[in-house]
Amino acid sequence: MRKFLFTLAFALMAMVTFAQGEHMTFKGIPMQGPLNTFVQKLKDKGFILVESTKESAILNGKFATYDNCYVYVYTEKNNVSSVAVMFPEQKTWNAITNRYYSLKEMLTEKYGTPKTLERFSDMEPGSDVLRFYAILNDECKYQSTFETKNGSMILSMIKVSYNTASVFIKYTDNINEEESRKSMMDDL
Repeated sequence: MRKFLFTLAFALMAMVTFAQGEHMTFKGIPMQGPLNTFVQKLKDKGFILVESTKESAILNGKFATYDNCYVYVYTEKNNVSSVAVMFPEQKTWNAITNRYYSLKEMLTEKYGTPKTLERFSDMEPGSDVLRFYAILNDECKYQSTFETKNGSMILSMIKVSYNTASVFIKYTDNINEEESRKSMMDDL
């Protein structure tokens, strides 16, 4: 009887673990565990640590064939929960949209069709210069969200400074996001 109960308990634990799924990966690294462990794995892949706090880190390196990308790693309760990549800054509509659509095409090929929102606050400006200034004035939203069983990726264009913008991808892990949500619900 003890053997049966042990086997049953083991089987239930295996089912629960399987039901939780796998963690989202970034550069082949599961998004889990302490910040310093995850950062070290990125450093092993050639990234350079720029800045680090108790909850986050910024690294610089090559991502998706683009040099000089910044990688932002965020934690919740000392567990890596999301990673974001900011591609090199752009100063023209043509440059930023070429990068956005190129990355969107590659992500679509890998993860499937995204939920997309690509619009201007008012009517679309009549020139590329005005379109770019719409990004800088937060009057333009280009965002594609890719959902997978392990997490999500949000591709977008963001303002960086008064005259530059960048393409940005944020990776979020479903398991860690759910754990964070449960913790918040416990506080309410």
